This record gives sequence, structure tokens and C-alpha cells, in this order.
Amino acid sequence: MSTVSVKVKIAGRYYPLNIQQEEEATLRQAEAKIQSNIDAFQEKYGIKDMQDLLAMTLLQMATKSPQSSPSTDNSTITQLEKLNALTESLLVE
Repeated sequence: MSTVSVKVKIAGRYYPLNIQQEEEATLRQAEAKIQSNIDAFQEKYGIKDMQDLLAMTLLQMATKSPQSSPSTDNSTITQLEKLNALTESLLVE
């Protein structure tokens, strides 16, 4: 398996990650879904604070987490763990 370096854009900021090449499509889907959720919350509630938008997005995604599904594969869980760690780092700053 080959590792690739990618930059993920979340809430207007770029984050470099080293991932397995076959994980990139999943990561890009997650990136798009996060941005879509942020945009939806911003439009629906008029929230401007990015930390609030990220927290709401994280809460929504965590409650819909596929970890509760018995058919979830390990790569999906790994990607969610990476995104969770990334989101935590955003909230700390």
C-alpha cells in the first residue's frame, strides 16, 4: 500500500494528512460532507462562528455515526477517527 500526502480543507483551513492512497476517495467524500453540513447550518441558523458550526457538524455526524452499524468496515471507522482528531484540533485553537 502506498501512502500519499493530501491537504484537506475544513472550515476554510487546510490540513495536511498522510493517508493510504485507497483511502483518498473516502476522505474527500467526508471533506465534502463536512463542508455541506457547515454550509447548511450556516444558512439555516445564520451562525457565523466557525467553532459553533464545527461543533454542530461534529455532533450531527457523531449521532449518525456508522460505528453503531454492525456492517461498518474498519477503514470507515479509521477515517471517522482521523476526522474527529482533526476537528478536536480545530476546536482547541
